[in-house]
Amino acid sequence: MQPTLGPLSGGTLVTFSTEGIRTWSQAACLWNGTRIVAEIVLDSVVCRSPSAKERDTATDFTISEISIEVDKFEAVQSDFNFAYHANLQVHEVSYDESLRMVVVSGEHLTHSTALSCRINQHVLPAVWISNSEIRCAAVGVSIIGSNVEISVNGLDFVDAGFVTAAASLLTLRSLLQSTGPSAGGSSITLHGTNFQ
Repeated sequence: MQPTLGPLSGGTLVTFSTEGIRTWSQAACLWNGTRIVAEIVLDSVVCRSPSAKERDTATDFTISEISIEVDKFEAVQSDFNFAYHANLQVHEVSYDESLRMVVVSGEHLTHSTALSCRINQHVLPAVWISNSEIRCAAVGVSIIGSNVEISVNGLDFVDAGFVTAAASLLTLRSLLQSTGPSAGGSSITLHGTNFQ
């Protein structure tokens, strides 16, 4: 079964690999008791995960009662679990020039091996920092004005927004005249990069 997780809002295309199914057969997925019409594609049964909005939208949970029905006979009891994750919420998209990474801040940024960003249609792996931050390497991709989308399972992408400017981190290398009168008024010289 791929993928094994998706958003509470449902709609994830889940593919079950099978053998010996005829393309003219009728198939359904039984999803925790809910019957969902499925499509047969080659040797696979494909269905959309149902919405789980009746659950608390801030809570992740797992469904383990998943089976496939072919021609109205229950054929396969799945050994896999499908994990629902809270719907992603994005607050800010920025670019850290020193790391050369797009930084996405928000809520419910779930850790997974398929965590990814899509920047100008280029899918890139993401690095999970916390439930409120992920980062995506932006090597070889134009950043300014780019639309950024994020996905926990590599399939369901959520629009994160546009990167409007490349923010550079201020780097302070040295400070001349580090002492002076308490009343102030002394000139100091700062050496570094990215002063704006």
